[in-house]
Amino acid sequence: MQRTFVALYCLTNSWACTTQELEGASQATPTAAECQEHVQNALANHSVSVDSPRGQVIPLEQAKAQLNERLSEEQQKSQLASLSEREAAVLQKEEDLRVAQAQIEAQLVELSTLRDQNRDLLAEMDDDRQDRVTRLYKMLENMRPAQAAAVLEGTSEPIALEVLMRMNQAKAGRTLAEMNPEQASRLADQLGAASVGQ
Repeated sequence: MQRTFVALYCLTNSWACTTQELEGASQATPTAAECQEHVQNALANHSVSVDSPRGQVIPLEQAKAQLNERLSEEQQKSQLASLSEREAAVLQKEEDLRVAQAQIEAQLVELSTLRDQNRDLLAEMDDDRQDRVTRLYKMLENMRPAQAAAVLEGTSEPIALEVLMRMNQAKAGRTLAEMNPEQASRLADQLGAASVGQ
C-alpha cells in the first residue's frame, strides 16, 4: 500500500497544497477543493506533524490552524476589496446625483426667472391693451353709431367686444345695427355670453 504525506508550503503569502506519491509517482498540483480534501485526509489519517515551509516540523493541528487563518485572511481581504469597490461605486453615484440635482435646481431657477419675466410682459401687454380699449371707447362714445360701427369693423373682434361692453346698451345696440350683419351677429352672441357670465 502506498503512503501519502502532505507538505504545506507558502507561495507568495498564501498556502497551497501538493501531494507526492512515494515510490516514483509524478508530482500533481490539485485544485483548491482537492487540496482541502488532502489536508482533511492528512489530518485524519496520518501522523501528527508536517514539514513547514521553513523546514520545521510543526504539529498538524497547528498547521491546520495556520492554514485556516491564512484562508480566513484571504477571504477577508477579498471581501474588503469587494466592499471597497461597492463603496466607491456608491460614492460615485451619490456624486452623480448631487451634480444632477444641482443642474435641476439651476434649471428651476432659470425657469422661475423666465416665468416672472413672461408674467411681467403679459401684464404690460394687458395694460397697453386696456389703455387702447379705453382710448377707443372714449373716442367712439362721441361718434354717431354709423361712424362707430365703421371703426369697430376695422378692429379685432376681442377689442370690439370690450369697447361694446363698456358702452351703454342703447349706444352699443345702435352701433351693432350699423355693422356688417355677420360680424354684428358674432359680437352680439359674445356680448350675450359675457352678460350671462357676469
